[in-house]
Amino acid sequence: MFKIRVNSIFHISGRGTVLAGRVENGIVWIGSRVALRTPNVSLIKELKGLERNHETVPNASAGEDVGILIRDLDPAMLIGGIELVRTEHEPPSWRVLDLVVEKAPKRWWEFWQ
Repeated sequence: MFKIRVNSIFHISGRGTVLAGRVENGIVWIGSRVALRTPNVSLIKELKGLERNHETVPNASAGEDVGILIRDLDPAMLIGGIELVRTEHEPPSWRVLDLVVEKAPKRWWEFWQ
């Protein structure tokens, strides 16, 4: 079981969405199924990449600052957890309000494995 409190979010065309934050507890691995939770939405996705200090790593544990890559995730899907910020002289960016990444619950057939 793990939990990541997300601080910032970036969308990279052709790669996916990067969520940056600190692992609060547990260990997260590349390939893990994760639940993205906001006050209004809960989505289940697969973690495709994990970076720490600009280096790809297979896992991260509690207390480490990481960036996680999730494909097929439009930041607009995270209603209530982030908002689009537009300023006059800078390109639009996303501001995180309340977004948590946790280990997704098991699928029903995984209980017998």
